Amino acid sequence: MFKWAAAGWFLIATSAFGGEIPGDFQIVGLAAGDCFRSSNAAIKPGMQVSLIVADHRQQITALIGPRAADCTDPAASAEAGYRISTPDPFDFAVAVLGDAPASVQAHSCASSQGINLFLTSSQQTKALWHGYYNLGHPIESDCMAEDLMRMQEHAR
Repeated sequence: MFKWAAAGWFLIATSAFGGEIPGDFQIVGLAAGDCFRSSNAAIKPGMQVSLIVADHRQQITALIGPRAADCTDPAASAEAGYRISTPDPFDFAVAVLGDAPASVQAHSCASSQGINLFLTSSQQTKALWHGYYNLGHPIESDCMAEDLMRMQEHAR
């Protein structure tokens, strides 16, 4: 199971979805292992969020626990790190408030120093959202041409 590294993560881009996909939900952060990080001030311990688990076509519910220093990136002052509890272990997930339709899925790939996460929909080929978790050290990249296209398309 993955543990948050001090290097942390950041969102490359977010979108309100602008009617691109059905459902009423809001992306509020990223989860890895037993940590959750968010810059959304409405997030409080005791809240539940839905996790769209990367690469597993699965959504699970997580309970936000207390703030946790080892889940916080010191370089991201606007973000807070929390412990989370889930019924099932996972590596990476996108955290949302509300109901994300089953057609919305998360995908991940490793770049040279971090993990790219994408939200996609079976109704579109373009990535709906892209986030990046910087591990702070070199790793072997496994992003494929399709992943690079998603990043480029979403940046437009």
